[in-house]
Amino acid sequence: MSRIVWISAAALALLLLAVSTTARRRCSRRPRRAGRRRRPPSQPGGRLLDRREVVRRARRAREEAPRRRRRTGRNSRPLASLRELQPTRWSLGAFQSLSTTIDVGMTRALVFLAAAVMPLTASVGRVRIDVGRGPCCIVFAHGGIWVGNHRDVSVQRVDPLTNRAANPIVIAKPAGATGGGSNLSALVTDGKALFVLDGGALERSVTRIDPATHARRVMRLGNVRVLPRSVAFGANSVWVTSSEDAELWQLDPVTLAVRSTTSLANAGPLGTIQLNLLAASSSAVWAVDEKLDLLRIDAQTRKIVKTIHLFTDGFATGAASGGALWIASSGQHRLLRVDTTTGRVTRRVALGKTGDASVFPVVESAGDGSVWLQTDADALERLDPTTGRVVRTIRIPIVGSTNNYFASAILHARGALWVTVWPGGSGGFTAKTRGFVLRFPQR
Repeated sequence: MSRIVWISAAALALLLLAVSTTARRRCSRRPRRAGRRRRPPSQPGGRLLDRREVVRRARRAREEAPRRRRRTGRNSRPLASLRELQPTRWSLGAFQSLSTTIDVGMTRALVFLAAAVMPLTASVGRVRIDVGRGPCCIVFAHGGIWVGNHRDVSVQRVDPLTNRAANPIVIAKPAGATGGGSNLSALVTDGKALFVLDGGALERSVTRIDPATHARRVMRLGNVRVLPRSVAFGANSVWVTSSEDAELWQLDPVTLAVRSTTSLANAGPLGTIQLNLLAASSSAVWAVDEKLDLLRIDAQTRKIVKTIHLFTDGFATGAASGGALWIASSGQHRLLRVDTTTGRVTRRVALGKTGDASVFPVVESAGDGSVWLQTDADALERLDPTTGRVVRTIRIPIVGSTNNYFASAILHARGALWVTVWPGGSGGFTAKTRGFVLRFPQR
């Protein structure tokens, strides 16, 4: 859409330029009448003025000047003479004056048009938008782009029309050099509200934020040992897992009241400690435990109905697309596609060299069902949801080593791709380095 606006503005500018140039050329080439001679200003009516008459007229003009000032005022203009009140006759000079007026008007129109069109064409190229420290997640709600800042424990709204970030909404005060006191762990939405997860020992809460009024509702979960770890939305419920005892909380999306609490600690032969949510649908919740087993949990009974062993090490991430779930694990050089109906692995994709093994590879969704893979901090690759083949690559500008960057989050909204960039990995939780969001045009 922005390209169409830009092309239309350029065409209008060329049209105005062509009209003005044509009018000026026609006026400048108008032939004079044969036998007609221009009259000098000193020959009104064709009669020559002698020197005495010129002196007499000048003296009379000086004598009448004070009377005119008294009649019209000191700073006012003298009354118009009869000659000034006569209708103006069109001449070559008049046409040239009209052409000059057209040129001035066209210039003003072009300046105004450029000022109006440039903001609309901002999405043609890559745009950088500065946000808070540690942008870890990004969602779309109530016409705006919302970014969660992990280290600032805040969320910010980015206006997709102006590409500017509003003042942050602070969820809690960051505490501790490691972020153990308070940190923003996740941000999800149901399209009506924002759900912010604070996994710190002091807060250990889920906060619901109305994106229109910024009204908040807070629900604290667990205790100083059992902390909320991950969050997802599905089956008209907000699902939260814990870092210990494998707790699964089901919350009401409006009031945040706890609908159910399920402990999955005794699941499997060795039991389960941690659960990390990957996705949730109307019928099931998909999570990974600390042994990297994929668990399919029935949304009605909250019981494990399927267990699939996927990886042996790392931190698992996933992206749902259609009837499949793509899963990767940090430090592992393969990508798996799991059919969510049968629970079988339908495709294995080998990955090449990756970046920091404690972070990459990461697989995620852009909120529209597309699947994106990040094997290092300097690029994001879109995958075919059926074959896993790379169909598009987005380059991310990196300053210095890629090991100084965390994984990015991606969102498709308002005809553009929004990518978070989180530098400052070597500075710790108290590092002052701010992150930013990159807006890429949709192709």
